Amino acid sequence: MDNNKTSVDFEYVSKARVTHYTYMINRLVLNTSVSIIVMLHSDKDQSFHRAFDMTVEGEEYRKWGNDDSYIHELIVARIGLFCAAAAAPPAAPPAEPPAETPAEPPAPSSE
Repeated sequence: MDNNKTSVDFEYVSKARVTHYTYMINRLVLNTSVSIIVMLHSDKDQSFHRAFDMTVEGEEYRKWGNDDSYIHELIVARIGLFCAAAAAPPAAPPAEPPAETPAEPPAPSSE
């Protein structure tokens, strides 16, 4: 018996409203860098959980200093980049170069 199964190939994308985040310091190298795991959550969709890693180093790390509001602003900016990247359509595969047609052999000489 046929169950009407039809093969398809497409991407299913769903959206969720990120309502809050939590973060955890994963690795700290004093006076150099910090690795942070950021977890995104939604109050409206309890099944939504996404996480990403971010590293703060160099000038960004020096600007942090004793002001934790700076790191919160930096995390929010990275969340924006993460969400924008997740929403972007996948890049099209590069076009294949046209197949080369073999050159025709030279016509025989009538000499």
